[in-house]
Amino acid sequence: GLDGQARIVMVNPAATSIFGVEPQQAVGQPVHTLLPQLSFAEVERITSEGMLIRASRMARLESTALRRDATEFPVEVAISRIEDDRGTRFTCVVRDVTDQRWIDSMLRLYNRALECATNGVVITDVRTPGQPIFYANPAFETITGYNVGEAIGRNCSFLQGEDRDQPE
Repeated sequence: GLDGQARIVMVNPAATSIFGVEPQQAVGQPVHTLLPQLSFAEVERITSEGMLIRASRMARLESTALRRDATEFPVEVAISRIEDDRGTRFTCVVRDVTDQRWIDSMLRLYNRALECATNGVVITDVRTPGQPIFYANPAFETITGYNVGEAIGRNCSFLQGEDRDQPE
């Protein structure tokens, strides 16, 4: 929770865990001590321009945050501006996306490897009736002569044509 000047007034246990700071270390500090890109002026700007939801304005952004030891890490931030008879205050929800970024980079690496493989790779969804193909790499096109777009959504059995009594 932030006051009207974007100073931290409340820190929950999850934030304590993410940032590695105890509540008494953070309370009273400007939010930019934990989220360097969020100065008071920036909080004002993005929440004033943000999406109106009920009686508050909310903005979402990707940013970097600082742990207690000053190491940076990627975060997603949702910040809401609340204005009522008590004045202006902000609610800030921060999600550490370090693991998600690592997973995404590994998926990109695996995808590049599949795209570069010289062996045809086909992936089907066995939980869906008909077990349709949902991925085929470029080597599949070279080997079979079928365009990937022709294969997606079909069962692999179309590759057999009419010759379905083949020996093992």
